Amino acid sequence: VLPIIASGSNKTVNLGNNVTLECIIENVGRPSFTVFMWQKSGHRLRSDGTKYTLLLIGNRGFLTITSTNATTDNEGFYHCILGTPKLQREQAMVHLSVEHIIV
Repeated sequence: VLPIIASGSNKTVNLGNNVTLECIIENVGRPSFTVFMWQKSGHRLRSDGTKYTLLLIGNRGFLTITSTNATTDNEGFYHCILGTPKLQREQAMVHLSVEHIIV
């Protein structure tokens, strides 16, 4: 049974706030996937302890954007990607909108 990404949740965040993007993975079992990553604009995002944190907990894959809070540079389409031992890939797209709220 191959793992599949059941869904990704689009998000809207206020300028200056942190945000976590999530994708939900189904059919996690054997054979399992060996690649889990997030990409934005074709570039792989890596956990670096400051700007991005990637986590895989059970059947949920998370990308937290912390940096110095969300900016319009963070806006766009993100791809949650799984790879199996046979190099088959599954992906879901999540869109992040960053709004500037004037108080």
